[in-house]
Amino acid sequence: MRPTGVGQRACVGCATGRDITEWQRIGSALGSAELSPKKRPDAVDALVAITAARHGSAVVFTRDPADLAAYLKALAQDVHVVQI
Repeated sequence: MRPTGVGQRACVGCATGRDITEWQRIGSALGSAELSPKKRPDAVDALVAITAARHGSAVVFTRDPADLAAYLKALAQDVHVVQI
């Protein structure tokens, strides 16, 4: 966290853009995630997974934990997924 001009805290990881390496990791996760046969790769889920991974041991609340868990496994990240 870092202070902002208006006195609020901002996450440095969220404030900085993705670099080519992270976009490649997202693409790799899209191609290698073990999704259920009825599911197609979802770029938004993969982006959520990499964003959570940037925050260390993050917790992600989702209605579809299996998909997100598959992307996190492909990224080899320790992020907790909670179904809501």
